[in-house]
Amino acid sequence: MTHTRERIAPPINIWFVVLMGAAACWFSWYSTPHPALLIAIGAASGLLAGTLRRKSIQSAPEQFSHTTSGMGVTRAFASNLTGKLSIAVLGVTLLGFVAIAVARGGEATFGAGAGMASFVVARDIVALPTLRAALSYDGGH
Repeated sequence: MTHTRERIAPPINIWFVVLMGAAACWFSWYSTPHPALLIAIGAASGLLAGTLRRKSIQSAPEQFSHTTSGMGVTRAFASNLTGKLSIAVLGVTLLGFVAIAVARGGEATFGAGAGMASFVVARDIVALPTLRAALSYDGGH
């Protein structure tokens, strides 16, 4: 059985980014009309959330170095203002895409899925290098 910490290690996260990128491509392929605006909005929101995550990790690397689960990472993000803002950007973006999918119906669901997947890709590409450093942080020794 794998140790819990191995499931939040950067190689697993990199595969998750690749999977989300493939999902974005799949959703955009099946969406009519092409959801370029939704993908751009998702990517821009993802860049903002990733930057906030990066600042959150840099402000308290010791919080992240002791995490052993995904929930522990979420708690570490919630421990400071920039982390809370990053979580809020995720929530607002998700609610926005759900509202678009409900309002426009049918095919817009694929566009919203593409936008959300592009959000995750952009956020994780920006934040992963810093998370990797924080997971290997040894308390400054």
